Amino acid sequence: MNRNNNLMNMNDAFDRLANNFFAPLSHNIFNNDSDIMKTDVAESDKEYDVKIDLPGLKKDNIKIDYENNILTVSATKANETKDTDDNKHIIHSERTFGSFSRQYRLPNVDRKNIKATYNGGVLNITLPKDTEATTAAHIEIQ
Repeated sequence: MNRNNNLMNMNDAFDRLANNFFAPLSHNIFNNDSDIMKTDVAESDKEYDVKIDLPGLKKDNIKIDYENNILTVSATKANETKDTDDNKHIIHSERTFGSFSRQYRLPNVDRKNIKATYNGGVLNITLPKDTEATTAAHIEIQ
């Protein structure tokens, strides 16, 4: 082993230490970016069925819009944690806030009959097909 290898190992060790030290600050509030809004879209002759995983969200923090053949789903999440000692002194406090959205191109939808439900962390949207042109619409979650 030569001097350069030793320096590389030390740099790797410092990188791992820094990554572990700052990990709580650098992580998204949803822990893993690949888990945000996992979606299944199914199409039949009559409709589109969209299922989106949104665990831990409140229904009031989810917004659904359909305009120009684009379904847009957006959400916000806020977390606040406080750790206190026996005398109720705050010894640690963290607040994280985030918002995110996704868009799906789903043409020829009868916007007046779009239905959405949110249950158990899963948003279900049914978009019936229509051959007429669509206009903008906001969809309420039932």
